[in-house]
Amino acid sequence: MSNRSLRPAAIAVVALALVGVIAVLSSTPAVESTDPSSRSAGRAGTLALYTWLDRLGLPVHRVSGSFDVDGSDVLFMVQPERGFSADEQVALVDHLRGGGEAVLAVDPAGLSSAAGLLASVGVVPTGVTSDGTAFPAEPSLARGRLRRVPLGPATLTLRTTGAGAGTVLDDGGGRTVAVMQPVGAGRIYVIGSPHPLSNEGLQPRLGDSWGLVLAVLERSRGGRIAFDEVHHGETGASGAAGVIAWPVWLGGVLAGLVGLGYLTLSGRRLGRPLPSGEATAVPSATALVGAVAQLVERSRRRGAVAERYAEELKQRLSAATGIDPGVDDATFVARLAGFGAGVADETAEVLRQARALSAADPSETALVALAGRVDALERSLGAGAPTAGVPR
Repeated sequence: MSNRSLRPAAIAVVALALVGVIAVLSSTPAVESTDPSSRSAGRAGTLALYTWLDRLGLPVHRVSGSFDVDGSDVLFMVQPERGFSADEQVALVDHLRGGGEAVLAVDPAGLSSAAGLLASVGVVPTGVTSDGTAFPAEPSLARGRLRRVPLGPATLTLRTTGAGAGTVLDDGGGRTVAVMQPVGAGRIYVIGSPHPLSNEGLQPRLGDSWGLVLAVLERSRGGRIAFDEVHHGETGASGAAGVIAWPVWLGGVLAGLVGLGYLTLSGRRLGRPLPSGEATAVPSATALVGAVAQLVERSRRRGAVAERYAEELKQRLSAATGIDPGVDDATFVARLAGFGAGVADETAEVLRQARALSAADPSETALVALAGRVDALERSLGAGAPTAGVPR
C-alpha cells in the first residue's frame, strides 16, 4: 500500500478515535467526592458496595426513572438528595409491610430530603454526634466480625417509636446512631451516617463496615438487592438512559462526518465505478487522430481546417519551386507568377478562398469543396509541376 493511500485511512482512524474519546468523556460522569450514588467512584459514592455485592453473586440492580420498588427485596437508600413524595413514601411503607427490607443511611446534610420518610416509618432524629466510631449494640451482630464501624464527621442520633424496634449501633456513649424499625412484616434499618456504606468507609482498614452489611443481609430475607438512584436525580431520561442517548447521537453524527471526509480525501466514489480500460494499452496513431478529430468537431472550430489546407498548399508549391512558404500569400503568388500565370492565378484563388473560410465558421460542404480544389491543384502540379529555379 502506498503512502498516498495510507494517508486518508490514517486520518479516518485518528478521527474515529477522537469520536470515541468524545463519546466516552460525554458519557462518563465526573468523579465527584460528594456524589453518593452507586455509579460514583468518588469517596462518598457507593459503587464499591454495589460492585462487591454483585461479585458475591447476589442479584443487584438500580432503581431509576421512577421509584418502583416492587422488583426488590432489600432496598439501599444512601444519602438521598431529593425529597420523597407522599406517593413514594406510601409505596415504600407498603413494600415494607409486605415483607420487604430497606436500609436508609443519612446524615444531617441529607436530613431535609429524608425527614418525611423517617416520620412515615416512626424514626425520629434526636441530635448530632461527632464521635467517629460506632459499636454494635447487640451481641448477635458481632459474631467476631463486627467490632467497630467508622462514621462521618457529623452523625445523626436516632430513636424509634413503636414496639419491636431495636438499637443496632451506638457511639459508645449511650447515643444511638443506627436502629432497626419493624414495619408490618418487613423492617427498615436507619443509619445516622452514609459513611459506613461509602467507597471510603467500606475499606477494611478503617473498620468493619462490610460486616455490618453482611449482618443486615443475613437478618433480612435476602433476594433481590436494589439501590435507589431516583433520589440521586436519575428520573426520566437521566441516569443510564440519559448517559446512552446523547453520546450515541453525537457519535453517529461525527462518524457520518468522518466517513464523508474519508471518501472526499481518498477520492472514493459513492456510485458504481465505470469499467476501466487496460492501463498498459498504448493508443495507436489512428486512435490519436480520431480523438483529435472528435475534439475539433466538438469545438466547432472548422476554420482551422481551411487554414491548414492553405499552409499545406504553400508547402507543396515550395517543395517544387523553392519559394519560401513563410512569406505572405501576395508575395508567394507574385514569386510563383514566374513559373506560369495559370498556376499563380489558381493558387491565388485557392489561398483567398481558404483564408476567407478560416476567418469564418465554414460548413462541412464548403470545406469539402475547398479540399477538392486543393487536391485538384496539387494533382495538376504533380502531373506537370514547375521546376524549382527555372521560371517559364
